[in-house]
Amino acid sequence: MKLIDGIVPPNGFHFPEGDVILRGDSVPHLVSVIEAYRAENGIPYKDVEPEIYEYFCSRWPYFCQFYDTEQHLQKPFVSPVAEPTLLNDLQSWSAAIINQQNAPLMVSGDVAEARAEICKRCDNDVRWKSGCGSCINAVERTTAAIRSARDTTTSKRLGACKVMRHCNRTAVWLDKTAFLNPAQPLPSACWLNQ
Repeated sequence: MKLIDGIVPPNGFHFPEGDVILRGDSVPHLVSVIEAYRAENGIPYKDVEPEIYEYFCSRWPYFCQFYDTEQHLQKPFVSPVAEPTLLNDLQSWSAAIINQQNAPLMVSGDVAEARAEICKRCDNDVRWKSGCGSCINAVERTTAAIRSARDTTTSKRLGACKVMRHCNRTAVWLDKTAFLNPAQPLPSACWLNQ
C-alpha cells in the first residue's frame, strides 16, 4: 500500500514518533526527517517508509492504493442503485413488451390459471414490490396493460420470476413465443418447459 500520487494527507505529511509529531514536505522528505530524528535519539534504524504508509493508510484508506497481494485490499464500493434489481428487470421486460410493434399473443384464462398454479408452487416466484414507489406503480400499470387487466384466481397472488426476471402475474397470459431463452436453466416443473 502507498499514498496515491499527488495526495496530501490531512494535516500534511506528518508522523508521530513518541510524543513528537515529525513533519515533512513530501514522503521522501518525511522519511529523511524521521531517520535523522531516530539517529539523533539513538532509536534503532529500520525502513520507515512502510511505517509512514501504514500510518496514513490505516487512518485514511481512501487516500491510498492497495495491491492485490495485501490482506486489506479495499473492495470497490458498489452503489445499490448500480446493482441490477428485480424491479429494474421488470421495468425493462414490461417496457420491451409494450414497445413491440405488434401486441403479444395471449392465451386463454384456463391456460393462464394452469400456469399460475405451477408458478405459485415454484420457489423462484418471489415478491418484488419494494424500493421505489413510483417505479412499482409504473410496472404495475404497464403489466396490467399488457394483460389487459385480466387475472385468474391464482395469478393475482403471483410475484416475479427470479430466473426469467419477469412478472409472473402477466407472463402466465402470454404465448410462449413472447419469451426469450433464459440466462440460466429453468426449474424442471416450469410451464415454459412444456
